[in-house]
Amino acid sequence: MSEPNLIGEDGFVIYDDTRNILVFDLQTGQKKILLSRQELGSQLPEDRSIDSSTVEARVPLRVFLSPDFTKARIAICANLDEDFRCGFREFVYDVASKSLIELRMPSAMYGVDWQWSPDGSKLAGAGWTYVDKTFTTPSYFVINSDGTDLRQLSTLHTNDWRTVWHPGGQAILPMTVQTRFDTVLTDGSGASRISIEELNRSDKMECLAFSPDYQQTAFVTRRAGNADRDWAYISRSDFEFPAMVFEMEIDARYHCEISWSPNQKFLHVHYRPAWEDSFDLELQRTPLPPRDFVYDVEMTGTLLNLPESATMCGWTPDSKLIYTRNDPQTKATIIELFDPATATTLDLPDNLQNSLRGCPIAWVDQLTLNLPEEAQVANVCRPGETIQDIEEVSITIPYYNILEVSTSLEGENLNAAIKLAASSADLKNYLTPGIDNFTNGWDVLVDIDNNILTGDQAGIEYRLVTSILPEAGGNRARLGGGILQFSEPTSSYIPAGELTMSLDATNNTLTLSGIVPGITSDSRIVITSRVILSVTDSRPNMAGDIVCE
Repeated sequence: MSEPNLIGEDGFVIYDDTRNILVFDLQTGQKKILLSRQELGSQLPEDRSIDSSTVEARVPLRVFLSPDFTKARIAICANLDEDFRCGFREFVYDVASKSLIELRMPSAMYGVDWQWSPDGSKLAGAGWTYVDKTFTTPSYFVINSDGTDLRQLSTLHTNDWRTVWHPGGQAILPMTVQTRFDTVLTDGSGASRISIEELNRSDKMECLAFSPDYQQTAFVTRRAGNADRDWAYISRSDFEFPAMVFEMEIDARYHCEISWSPNQKFLHVHYRPAWEDSFDLELQRTPLPPRDFVYDVEMTGTLLNLPESATMCGWTPDSKLIYTRNDPQTKATIIELFDPATATTLDLPDNLQNSLRGCPIAWVDQLTLNLPEEAQVANVCRPGETIQDIEEVSITIPYYNILEVSTSLEGENLNAAIKLAASSADLKNYLTPGIDNFTNGWDVLVDIDNNILTGDQAGIEYRLVTSILPEAGGNRARLGGGILQFSEPTSSYIPAGELTMSLDATNNTLTLSGIVPGITSDSRIVITSRVILSVTDSRPNMAGDIVCE
């Protein structure tokens, strides 16, 4: 492999850190919040995905951005039927006004797989329901993004629920078999049959994408009776003159997504297990890893060798692929770039390396959005207050149940008195039996500027860390800890000062005191306890109490 190159530091990367969807300006290094899940959560009904038999809850809110990033579709598993299957409510959020409107759900539907139109003015997709225990998608619908003019488009007796918008924005293309592959008009006036004579009548459209200039389309088909082999084609955008560019063996349990590079010289085909796209997850299934292929359009029949164990995310504006891979030793996720023109890896810009934790949602060269430069948390706790913890928690070791926190500030010296539900003079009682490589304890988190766009992913710059250290070298279990500061260059916490700690078992009070540079009475503080329940694959499974989240 040749020496890595550095990509140009221009454009904007939009990424999701699970709390917020952020915009990162590569030129200035500035982060801005596009959408805050915490802010949205206060306006939305409860998401019951965690109790559902049909949807896996990976993030608190399911968010789908419009093509111009000015709006977002929010899907909430708000209702459960007698079989614990999700009934969805759908909303559209306006980024600029922060307003939220609910989309009307078609009658008898559990949900609709809404897809944004190219201009973001409409959504269309297949509605799904259940007939007894069977998942089915009987109808297609379209609706304006402001929630008006819901229309039923077509009825199909099929489970082919994925759709692609036609570039003109006036029709959708349901992914069905060749014998009923239609252009469905979104004004409800009907459908127009597309016949590709070069294909077998039982060929099913697995995925398709139009080129950036809309002059060509690339699509992948799979044949009934031969579902473990895919054929990929490039044709004119009207599906005339298709040319097969490659075929491959692939497990029939995979679905595909296909995308053109911005310079239209390469195609990226991403395969993921079919059940990740499904709304019925009741069956036990063997895990399948994602698979990726890149095809060189200018060199017919050429599939490029990609970095080992890489999962491709998408294209940069200058036609590089961003991908993730797992470090086999640390298990950490590594993010890199791949240049298909030279088959070499490239470095991410340093300032982006410090912010990105996974696949970006998009990487664009231009973005016109009016977003705030700061994102402050409302109703926060500040130094100098006494805060009651009114939420009851159930913790394996009761000494970590926080009842009240009193704080004071003397210059930059922060004092915190944490009242606990119970205490013990023998600190070994605070340890989790059988675990000595991770410690239980308490943290006081400090957000100096009350701006969640600075510091770590939660906006924290400093941590006052207290731990119960196990017996070692003849010493009994004891208190240990210090003050840590978040380091942007390393995306980790580094030592930043000494912390004075004392535990009064008679009064059930832990007292902490230390210098926090830059802290003011307007800073945000959060107090937490942590208890290690178990350790799996060198990763701790924790519980705890939290005050002022």
